[in-house]
Amino acid sequence: MPKISIEVPHELEKEVATERLKGLMAHVKERYASQISDLQESWDDDGMNFGFKAYSFPVSGKLTVDQTRAHLDANLPMAAMMFKGRFETAFREELQKLFSEKA
Repeated sequence: MPKISIEVPHELEKEVATERLKGLMAHVKERYASQISDLQESWDDDGMNFGFKAYSFPVSGKLTVDQTRAHLDANLPMAAMMFKGRFETAFREELQKLFSEKA
């Protein structure tokens, strides 16, 4: 199963970064409504577990945040390998935009 691993630095307090992440899935659902479905998220002490279908391909992973960076690990099915670059770009752009916005 192809994996995506992305780190995005931030200069926010950890609590502020975490709060921003909590609104991320609602934004993703709205922005990519025609491309994704079955969006799910759950939080634990380590971060957010997520899952969704993109173009009928199941995507799942975990997003964590610490004092200086956010880290995303995601799993794609082998059939989605040709789209791996698109997924990586979209994940990275959304996280960079999320952390660069002024409070």
